Amino acid sequence: MSNKKLILGLFEVFTLLFVLTHNLEATTFSNLGSISIPASGTEGIADPYQSIITVSGMTGTITDVNVIIDGLSHTFPDDIDMLLVGPGGQKIILLSDAGGPGDVANLNITFDDEAAASPSNGQFLESGTFKPSNYTGNGGPIDVFPAPAPVGPYGSLLSIFDGTTPNGSWRLFVFDDEGSDVGRIANGWSLDIATAVAEPSTFVLLGAGLLGLAARARKKKL
Repeated sequence: MSNKKLILGLFEVFTLLFVLTHNLEATTFSNLGSISIPASGTEGIADPYQSIITVSGMTGTITDVNVIIDGLSHTFPDDIDMLLVGPGGQKIILLSDAGGPGDVANLNITFDDEAAASPSNGQFLESGTFKPSNYTGNGGPIDVFPAPAPVGPYGSLLSIFDGTTPNGSWRLFVFDDEGSDVGRIANGWSLDIATAVAEPSTFVLLGAGLLGLAARARKKKL
């Protein structure tokens, strides 16, 4: 093997071994507009349908996403279905047919894959941090969101967004799948998005420098 090929091979090894991932702080983006559930009557799509958060200026790819619903009230929360769609088209049901028949007022709910528990199925819905949850209930065995929401199948974890680009339009679709009851999200919703950027470590830069010096020294000898 020539010295040139050896030097290039060593540089590739340095690069593969020592390129590190730098995790960035999470950034919060919000849409504070209220959402009526449903838009009219007691069954059907919410208003607005879709509610949009536009993310811009982030670098790297997603490592974690959490979703915050601020000020949820409903006279029968089991009716509520929520679908989140990311800029790349990935889609996940955040909440479907959870909670029981009791009224809820001004709840603050965070959806987080790392949460310890899921929201109750059949008992009162409460404020807190929960895993995304899709129960079979009023909507039947399969949730159907009217257009312009995308058709299923839908994901069940927010990690579906990991490794994708955060910038673009995030869309929240809320649907009331049974009549007789109403609600609203008074203060809108938010996204907490964390990203990571691949960057060379000090060892890569040091290794590249040493290999460069070795190459120059060899040329001088020749």
